[in-house]
Amino acid sequence: MSDSQQRETETEQTPRGRLSPTRRKFLQATGMAALATGVSAQSDAAAPSEGPGGPGRISNLAAYLEDPQTVAENVEPTHVTTAVPYGSVRAACQADEPFTELESRFAESEYVRLLNGEWRFAFHESPSELPDSYDDLAADDWGSIDVPGVWQTQGHGQRIYANNSITWQHYDPGQEGDLTPGEDGTVDVPGVDDDGIDPVGTYRRTFSVPRDWDGRQTFLHFEAVKQAFFVWIDDEYVGFRTGSMTAAEFDVTDHVEAGGDYEVTVQVYRWSDSEALETIDMFRYAGIFRNVYLFATPTVHLRDFYARTDLDDDYEDGRLRIDAEIANYGDAPAGKYTVRAHLYETDRTKPGRGPPRGKGKENAEAKGNRKKNGRGPGDNPPRGRKVTTVEATATVDEDGAVVTLEADVDDPAKWSAEHPNLYQLALELVDARGETAEAMLEKVGFRTYETTRGQQGAEVLVNGEAVDIQGVNRHETDPDFGRTVPIDRVREDLETMQRFNVNAIRTSHYPNDPSFYRLADEYGIYVQDEVGVETHWWEGLLAHTDAYHDQAVEQFRRMVLRDRNHASIFSWSTGNEAGTGAEHLEMASLAADSDEYIPDDTSEVSGVENVESFDGEAEGFAPDRILYHQPNGGGWNVEYSDMLGPRYPDVGTLLSVADGSYIGDGLRPVAMGEYNHAMGNSLGLVHEMWNEHIKPPAREATDRSDADNPGVLVGTPEVVPGPDVEPGAPDGAVVLGESDAIEIRRDESLDVDPGFSVGATVSNVDADADASLVDEGRYALELSDGELVLSIGSDSVSASLPAGGVDDWTTVVGVADADELRLYVDGERVAATSHSVSDLPSSDGPVRIGIDGDAEITVDGIGIYDRAVSDDEASGADGTLSDGAVVAYDFADLIRDQSLVGGFVWDWVNQDLNDVTEDGQEFQFYHSDGPDGAFCLNGLVWSDRDPQPEMWQLKHSHQPVGVADAAVEDGEVYVSNRYNFTGLDALEGSWELTADDETVKSGELDLDIEPGETRRVDVPVGAPSDPEPGVEYRLSVSFALAEATDYADAGHEVAFEQLEIPVDAPEPEPESLDAMAPLSVEEGDDIVISGDGFEYVVSGDAGTLSSMRYGGSELVEDGPLFNAWRAPIMNEHQQWGSAPAFSWYEAGLNDLTHSVDSVETNAVDDSLVQLTVDGFAAGTEVPPPLLTPDASGEGNDGEVVGDPDVVSGQSGQAVALDGESQHVNAGNDASVDFGEPGFTIQVRFKGVPANGEHNPFVSKGDHQYALKISSSDEFQFFIYQDTWITHNAPIPSGLAEDEWHTLTGVATDDELQLYLDGETLGSSGHSATSVNQSAFPVHVGHNAENTNRYTETAIDEVRMYDRALSPSEISSGFDEPPESAVLWYELDTFEEGESTVMGFETQYRYRIYGSGDVRMNVEAVPNEPLRNTVSGWLPKVGVQLDLPERFDAFEWYGRGELETYPDRKWSVPVGRYAGSVDEQYVPYLPPTDNGNKAQTRWATLSDGEVSLLGMPGDEDANVSLEQWSNLDEAEHQYELEERGSIGFNLDHRVTGVGGTPTDPIDRYQVEVEPTAFSVVLRPFDPDDADPMELANRRLPDADE
Repeated sequence: MSDSQQRETETEQTPRGRLSPTRRKFLQATGMAALATGVSAQSDAAAPSEGPGGPGRISNLAAYLEDPQTVAENVEPTHVTTAVPYGSVRAACQADEPFTELESRFAESEYVRLLNGEWRFAFHESPSELPDSYDDLAADDWGSIDVPGVWQTQGHGQRIYANNSITWQHYDPGQEGDLTPGEDGTVDVPGVDDDGIDPVGTYRRTFSVPRDWDGRQTFLHFEAVKQAFFVWIDDEYVGFRTGSMTAAEFDVTDHVEAGGDYEVTVQVYRWSDSEALETIDMFRYAGIFRNVYLFATPTVHLRDFYARTDLDDDYEDGRLRIDAEIANYGDAPAGKYTVRAHLYETDRTKPGRGPPRGKGKENAEAKGNRKKNGRGPGDNPPRGRKVTTVEATATVDEDGAVVTLEADVDDPAKWSAEHPNLYQLALELVDARGETAEAMLEKVGFRTYETTRGQQGAEVLVNGEAVDIQGVNRHETDPDFGRTVPIDRVREDLETMQRFNVNAIRTSHYPNDPSFYRLADEYGIYVQDEVGVETHWWEGLLAHTDAYHDQAVEQFRRMVLRDRNHASIFSWSTGNEAGTGAEHLEMASLAADSDEYIPDDTSEVSGVENVESFDGEAEGFAPDRILYHQPNGGGWNVEYSDMLGPRYPDVGTLLSVADGSYIGDGLRPVAMGEYNHAMGNSLGLVHEMWNEHIKPPAREATDRSDADNPGVLVGTPEVVPGPDVEPGAPDGAVVLGESDAIEIRRDESLDVDPGFSVGATVSNVDADADASLVDEGRYALELSDGELVLSIGSDSVSASLPAGGVDDWTTVVGVADADELRLYVDGERVAATSHSVSDLPSSDGPVRIGIDGDAEITVDGIGIYDRAVSDDEASGADGTLSDGAVVAYDFADLIRDQSLVGGFVWDWVNQDLNDVTEDGQEFQFYHSDGPDGAFCLNGLVWSDRDPQPEMWQLKHSHQPVGVADAAVEDGEVYVSNRYNFTGLDALEGSWELTADDETVKSGELDLDIEPGETRRVDVPVGAPSDPEPGVEYRLSVSFALAEATDYADAGHEVAFEQLEIPVDAPEPEPESLDAMAPLSVEEGDDIVISGDGFEYVVSGDAGTLSSMRYGGSELVEDGPLFNAWRAPIMNEHQQWGSAPAFSWYEAGLNDLTHSVDSVETNAVDDSLVQLTVDGFAAGTEVPPPLLTPDASGEGNDGEVVGDPDVVSGQSGQAVALDGESQHVNAGNDASVDFGEPGFTIQVRFKGVPANGEHNPFVSKGDHQYALKISSSDEFQFFIYQDTWITHNAPIPSGLAEDEWHTLTGVATDDELQLYLDGETLGSSGHSATSVNQSAFPVHVGHNAENTNRYTETAIDEVRMYDRALSPSEISSGFDEPPESAVLWYELDTFEEGESTVMGFETQYRYRIYGSGDVRMNVEAVPNEPLRNTVSGWLPKVGVQLDLPERFDAFEWYGRGELETYPDRKWSVPVGRYAGSVDEQYVPYLPPTDNGNKAQTRWATLSDGEVSLLGMPGDEDANVSLEQWSNLDEAEHQYELEERGSIGFNLDHRVTGVGGTPTDPIDRYQVEVEPTAFSVVLRPFDPDDADPMELANRRLPDADE
């Protein structure tokens, strides 16, 4: 196949072939042409050779299931879901109950019959088992099944979850097939030609056609069936459809008669050629899984309509346009018909929650379809005030007709997710006699969706206002019904999302149930509608083949034409993980009405291997939505995508997309398609992404100076591109209008005396503008009455501005040296005067840059310097100059972050199913032994929709009110209204001042802050004048709903923030040793320390407290001992990410054995005993390694891992690596930890592993450097500086695999070069100035970071040099290591090293006081074998002790009451909390580490009689409990085994949770390095002492 393919989509015939050229042209112009075209009828080339015959086994099944171009037979063109007839407008309006299933509303019509309920069902594993006729089946061959529903949840077939592979590969037994089209365009599906299994489910039921449907057209509508199906009525064949996620509708008029009874048979196949487009990360269900119904229309029928609701350029007035198609099913012209549209307000501006009683699906079925009386809406519609009526008349010929209705609507209530204002749009078709032939009802909302693409800082706009996409990916899944989600579950989803500040859903990865969209309209959710096209098994399928082109495009066509009337849909997604090809360009052209951003081909699309072109025209089916693309196989920057959609980025990568240095050009909004994979215990990235960049509590200008004085944007300043914009290098400016300002919090670095400079670059300055360019309180650079003024104290200097003001960018600078004030404009001195100010008074207010009055000014840079700049430097004193800067703003980060509009977390809900074991134990089935195991458990909520703890962090990150410190010690905070359309007067604000766990003061906040505005707010609190010793003071601010909404009651908290109040609190006075009771010490094998009411025993063998008896009760069973283990969370052992957990097991962190080298006892005082215990915490014993020497002199001897065969090399010996486990570990010495370009890597190998996988020859992880064969089977050399910088070279054709070759990679200062056998393969330039360094060791034949990447090859020599070798040096080589060699393996000699044990050198220093307190100082040093083994980070460092199970009451002071982790802790406040031990367990699936409490000051366990207080000696410490002995082994909750004690973890540091495949942010990782910390233990009687008071004591040193 050629590299460039030209495609042209043929227009297929209509079902009746009767579309006139005139009508076609009109339909195309209005985006309606697809209503009368599509794949309803097949071309001759695609049509099966014969029909299927009667219901039973189909002889020519291959013609349907193995030909990707055979998509449908006798299927009606797609129409909007609501094109369902009612007898009158009144009936249609009355049936419209919000928050109910659409079908229950349809069922109120006399012309609709739901066919849901119990059907007869026969299941066969293979088509070969089907009878020739179903009449041959015995009665007991038929069972029953519920429709809608999937058959796997009803006892039939196998439940298979797969991420990206073909379903039948994982059936038991596995099936063989081939979805790659052959030369004839067909594929091989198992079971089709009696060659295997393709499960078949046959559905049957009877139905009656009402007598009053006589003379009408009857249609049978299936909302969705997976994956391919045939339909018969009685013995007559009706039609066929494949493709699962959109409706199939059949005209059955010729198969039924009014008043008759009929039997419908549906034969459903689990697999077809459509499997190629549906390899989606989900359970692969089958069956009739959405609603089925009959409806009847008049012969002249309003077949479809497109209702478009636009706003004018001011987003004030609306325009309603309706394009409607009238179908004529008769044989003759029908005369004149009028389409009349009535627009009504609804009477539910604030509707109640959920459906009213007596409504819903069940009630609709029970009530049947009672005939409604009355015709027409009259002047008193049943729902609300009529806004307008508009009509159009057409002559309906035998081909039908099309009409367009338009009306202006003055200032309609706008639809948004915050205010989902909907109008009822009632349509009626009126014949020439004025009789209503039928009526229909739609819900519409006036809104606009657009982006500001084409400029830096591009945003997504709704009704002209910038919005953030606070979204989730959502699968349709239910733990009882699988893909069939009951309407109450949909309501629960949407209401829960809104309570947790989620405002958007991506319908990953297929169109959803039609009712979902109606509920999204009514609740207010922005929806990205995604086409059901995912070829994850081969992402290049569409770009490399032709056969699936029309089927893929048709899926998109169906989705758009079905859903385009919905107000909630803001974006169309052209697919997921299906690469980028001509199909996607055509999809975009279907929706768009302009080809401005639709490229002619994919030649400029990044990562696309096969270039395709498309020359079609923009169709304009639904151009008022934003286009989006998620390829995963190349194509991230495709031009038609209005938003860039990176997936699973870390923070740095996200920012590089925003600034244009990575994907795209930085000129489009950035909305992450999937991010922060919420697998199990996860979501550790959202705070950093949202709080610091996407949606900070207050927007801040980054200070480029070392003083770190950010500037807060107050008011509603606009951030716009600055004058120095370049691709990949953003530059921002801030437009300040009335009441806008940039405020700089007071800092001592700003307290400068004369000998300072201030400057700004400005434009758009009116001649009479009054603005404070920099107002520090004691000095100011201002614009006033047409002059530039620098004032200091009572002295000032001024210069006139140009008479017309300043339009162009101008730099103005004021300088105050010891005795002179100077002004500069664009580097030229324009005024100077002497001054006599020597000392400036102190100032405590913020520095302000802002407008006085109603003028406007644009600021590009701000600089404040603690020195007087010279004349030569003045032009750069706007923040560009760095020397002496204490403030330097360029606003680049603001414009970059403005383009970050959010994204969609992966994903909403776990996909498991409720199940029962053979012995009756309930559990959650998730196909743990399937191809992808627990990869379907990525939900923010459990499958029963109970929110997981991480949901509270997402809620906090998305919260609509931001609160930040202004000067909280003085009661001043910044409050930002982050709503888009709602003022803060809709919320009730409150605040609370606490001192530790006591409320000192509280009150209400009555704020009226406009959307998008930030304001400095005074709260009547401040730092206490006489703070109590050791007490912490905090201000908590909360905002709650003032009134009930559709999703929550009044009082529901939507936002909260807790700020620590900085106080200069004195340290508590130390406890007196003299006041403590004396201690006695008995030394032997163990050491016994006794005091007043307690006795402690320190084990001489383990070096820990083996007993703590207090008041006669034993408190401990084991410990405390150093601990570095937690049960790995799923993010830590998924091979998709760095998977450090495998190295933890390898090091033995899960089973440390503690030994004692020495114990020293010292009675420091009668009331203080100190013990020092030196020991070792041993992990895995490492057998003697096989070493190969490093001849470079750097000592980088290589450890040969996996016992590879030693074979003959080109000279001497070589190692043959098996590609599975064998490699050479060269370690992580500084000599090979290259931090900048200027090095060379060389390897001699035999055997070219070109297998479509990553095959490393030499690599230092995946984020530093590597020499390898890439997954595209090319030689590759890369370095990493925040992103991969690569040079690829094709493997020469005919390269002998049985000969030795030398591959060399050279990183010069500006090039990456590749050489093979001394000859250049090519080079590419780069601009990297550094190389990211990592802790991963250098591996030969393996990647230490992506641990599943091995290389099958033989290695003879490896060379590394700390400089770039010249071409001649590479060609000639070296006979011996030169000085620049840092690694030199001949691989000729091997010797056995010494056996070692991985572990930690430990020292415990116990200080036991007469008060009963035990301070334990811990030092732990990881040894070299452990450091070389553990990849990435440690799980934690701390101590663990075990208490008896009776200690089941838990209390703590820290973050709570939910589980928190260091990178996921801001969603709940610091406070005092209590609960049972059992209540702290979080039942993640599969079980994993859980229940951590971050920022814990103290915690207690109690049995009611005695308590043990544990105090980690750090405010960032963590506490957790353990109840299970096999937490890291169990796959389900019922498999957990009790450990027989309570593990009490007091942890100095705990690694955050991050997100698959993105590692935790560096500062939340516990590094593999020496650590030192302390903990305090204290038993006490809970009736006599308060743990807060005990924790606030200060224990004395020996001399106190």
